[in-house]
Parts: sequence; structure tokens; C-alpha cells
Amino acid sequence: MSAGSIDGTHLTEAAVESRHIGEGEITLAHLAGEVRSADILPDGSIGADKLADGSVGSRKLAAGSVYGGHLAPEAVDSRHIRNSSITLKHLSKEVLTSELLPDGSITSKKLAEGSIGSFQLAPGSIYGGHIASEAVDSRHIRNGSITLKHLSEDTLTSELLPDGSIGPAKLAEGAVGSFQLAPGSVYGGHLAADAVESRHIQSGSITADHLAEGAVKSEMLSDGSIGSEKLAAGAVHSHHLQQESVCSEHLADGILEERHLLPEIIKLTHLAEEVRSAELLPDGSITAAKLASGSIGEEHLAEGAVGASALQDEAVDASKLASFAIQSRHLEEESVQSYHIASGAVNGDHLAHGSVGTEHLSFSPVQSAGNREVLQQFGMTAFMFNGNAESVDVTVPFDEAFGHTGYVLVAMTNQPFFHASLKSRASGEAVVTVDRLRETPHFYGVLSWIALGSPPAKPAVEHRAFD
Repeated sequence: MSAGSIDGTHLTEAAVESRHIGEGEITLAHLAGEVRSADILPDGSIGADKLADGSVGSRKLAAGSVYGGHLAPEAVDSRHIRNSSITLKHLSKEVLTSELLPDGSITSKKLAEGSIGSFQLAPGSIYGGHIASEAVDSRHIRNGSITLKHLSEDTLTSELLPDGSIGPAKLAEGAVGSFQLAPGSVYGGHLAADAVESRHIQSGSITADHLAEGAVKSEMLSDGSIGSEKLAAGAVHSHHLQQESVCSEHLADGILEERHLLPEIIKLTHLAEEVRSAELLPDGSITAAKLASGSIGEEHLAEGAVGASALQDEAVDASKLASFAIQSRHLEEESVQSYHIASGAVNGDHLAHGSVGTEHLSFSPVQSAGNREVLQQFGMTAFMFNGNAESVDVTVPFDEAFGHTGYVLVAMTNQPFFHASLKSRASGEAVVTVDRLRETPHFYGVLSWIALGSPPAKPAVEHRAFD
């Protein structure tokens, strides 16, 4: 028979068996379209060396499959971080410093009222433009700090000098002339003996005032002849006044000075309403002893005046807290215990994906006798017979190892020409033998399996007592 004389027309249906096909002779071109699927490849058979560089894109990655361990050092830069996604909780304590804020970024709107005190001001930082009109009063000026250079021209007047403050030592010789003498300011004591001559006395200028004491007798004066114009300034002394003869109408406006008042003679009844103000009391003059119990109310407290040092330990109870005042930043780490959570308060929104395991369930997800905890797994594994082999061993790997080998495994194939039976069991995998009928030409298939058994024992959860 010549080479190439047998073609497809000479073969009966199912005449070609695996023994007729040489190793490596079947290529992708010989496989039908429905056979070219992921079922041909065993689970876990594609390793990293089979993947071409750049073949795994974002669409191939399952949601939440990339963890911190998958990222190379310094792999995340600014373009990977979404705007406003970094909050205070992502910053470590050593970066929470003033260097985070650009110079000049804090404006007056950011400063709380009364937050800048004397310790925050740099020496020499306050200029005239910072001081409000009439803000500086006498208590702010140090004794002896105002000199002549601080006085304006219009203040350099005689009113600066107290009455009687210029003594003889301050006057130059010949400095006082007739123009400097006030009318009536020269008395007898100022005149030297025999200094007044007749030429100095005007005609008719000698009056009763010039008469020596005792020269004018009372009998010389008619009753009621002495009027107010006859009395010299200062002639009436206290011994000339009868008791209680001086009334309020005899006192000129503004005549009373501090020297006229006895100590502690002015009572509250003497003060007008507009005088009764805080200006009467020196700064810092009211001490705790002067305050009546319960006299300070919330309207007397400045905003921010009550700090932590003013509060007694455990003084703040639940009645003092506003609704929603306690936020997550006020809670100490691990301070929320199970008894703080109200019944029914935890719902699906509070649970992280994958956070609930079988150990958290009050029931077994798979019903079993005695309500025992059951681990259930399933999967599909492809297999292929080599040549004329009548059986093939298929390894079934488990996603999670069972607690012991006493689990139950059920397996079946996708073809009626094959038969599956359990060969061996281990906690992490099982081996299933697939036999095929002699008369079938099929040499590949898919094994479907279900396994149920006891899960591995897990360590007990540590419960910390609330402290």
C-alpha cells in the first residue's frame, strides 16, 4: 500500500483510537471550538512563568484582590491617590507638625477669639497701628517713661506743672517783673522795711483794710453794714461760722475735693446710678472671698474660660453631653465592648467583606446530624487519558484543608462513558480514579465533585475585659 493512499473516506466512524495517534500529534487545529475552554486545563496548572509580561490587566484582577503585600516599595505615588482620600487618620504622629501648614496659611478667620495671648506675641511685634484708639490708659504706662520728647507742642503749657511746684531755685535773677506778678500778689511780707513811701500810695487808696487790728471797733460799725463785698477773700474762717450754718446752696459746683471727705464717709446711697459701674473697682480687686455662693452664672463666663483643669474628675456625666458630641476620635483604642452595642444596632453595612466566618454563626451553614459544624467545598477538574490507558488518576485539591480525612467526597464525570471512584484521601486533597469503557473513543472529560467534612480547629478568640 503506497504512502498517503488512505484518507478520511476509507475510515469508518470511531475507527481511530488513541493508540493510532502519536504523542504530540494533536494540535489546537484538531480541537473543535467547544473543546477549546478553560475546562481543558487543571485548576492551578497555569504558573507565573506561563504568563506573558503585561498579560494580566485590571480586568483580570478580582475586586479587592490586591493587598499591601502585592505592592513593591514606593510603588504608590501621588497619581495613584484620589483627591481628598488622605485624612488625618492616615497621617502618623511625627508628621502632624507645623511644617504641614504653608507659611501664611492661617488667617484671622481660623483663630478662635482670645486664642492669642502674650506668650504668642513676638517681642516688638505690636506697632501703633495695632493699638485701638484710647486703648492705652494710665495703668499701661510705666512710671517715668514719658519724657519731654513724647509731649506735643500744644501740651507744653503751665497746666503741666502742679500749683506751687516752681521754687526760688528755679527762677533766674530778675526773671520776675511787674508783668509776672498777679494783681494783689505782693503782700507786706514781700516788702522791705520802709520800702513803701508816700509816692507809692495813691490818693484814697488806704481803706479799712490798711488799718491796724483793733483800730476799728465794732461800735463804729452799724448793724448790717458789712456786706459780702466788704469781706476780703479768706476772711471768714470756720470759727466765724455757726454750727450747721453751711448748706448745700452755699457750696459752689465742684468745690469738694478728696481732702474734704472723711475716710469711708461715701456710701452706695451717695453714688448716682451712672457711677455704679465696673470702672469703680481696680483690676483684680475682686477675690473669691467676695463672691457669694452661686453668684457666677454661665453669662459671666467668657467663651473658652472653662478648661480641663477647671473640671473635677468625673464631673462631666451623660446629661452634660450634647447629642452626637462623642465622635470616633474621642474613643480610646479597643474601648468599645460588646455590651456598649445596642441590640439590633449592627447590620450588614457595619460588616467588612469576608469578616463573618462559620465560627461567628449560631447555626451550621450545612445541615448535619447533631448540628455539627461542616465545611463544604466543590469544584471541577479536567482530565485526559494517555494513549490506550483505561484509567487515569485525578487529583482534587481543596481550597481549605479539612480537620481530618473523615470527609465525604462525591464525584461524577460529564460523559456517560466514564466511571469515577475514590482512590485516596488526605486533609488537603483527594485522588479520584476515572475508568473508561473499552468501546468508547472519548479520551478527555471534566470531573465535578463535592466534599463535606469537619473544618480545621481554630484558636479561641481572646476577649479583653473593659478597663
